[in-house]
Amino acid sequence: MIRVRSFNDMVAARIALDFLRINGISARILNEHIHQGVGGLGTKFTSLDLVVATKADQTEAERLLDELEASPPQLDVDWEDRTAPDLSRLDPAAHPIWCPNCTESLPLDETASSCPACNADIDPVALVVREYGPEALELCYDTTPPVMDPGVRATLTCPACSYPLRDLPNCGRCPECGQLYDKEQLGAERE
Repeated sequence: MIRVRSFNDMVAARIALDFLRINGISARILNEHIHQGVGGLGTKFTSLDLVVATKADQTEAERLLDELEASPPQLDVDWEDRTAPDLSRLDPAAHPIWCPNCTESLPLDETASSCPACNADIDPVALVVREYGPEALELCYDTTPPVMDPGVRATLTCPACSYPLRDLPNCGRCPECGQLYDKEQLGAERE
């Protein structure tokens, strides 16, 4: 194994690893288990080494990581809006919420910021979680893949190494072996 970079931060190491794998470089992080096992205290004792198998991979990995460092990924400006739960997906009869100030019934609207009756500040999402637990919010997100049937998407594997492709984009490179895949094509071949 050839070390390409060392990190003290697990998030930075995972971003670099994923970037290399997306670009077809087979890489792995050494000492990751120590960081996970010590709960962050591992940063004082050991670094996370990002390694590749060959000299050719090292050269390309270093070039790619320089590119990543020069232009790091940026979050979309509206990322928070896209991750907000849609409380209208809940059944109002099964999930009623009330204003903590005046006990007036409130609409299941995640954008509401004040009670229509008393004008007190409210957080409808927090009220749902407090009343019904965080699992109630599972119903508030669209988890169906936009293109493929969820049953097909969940069971597809890389045609080269059988790595599970669940939760990966419809087209890309296998993070394990670097083989290109197309889930729609793989799904059609299975039918």
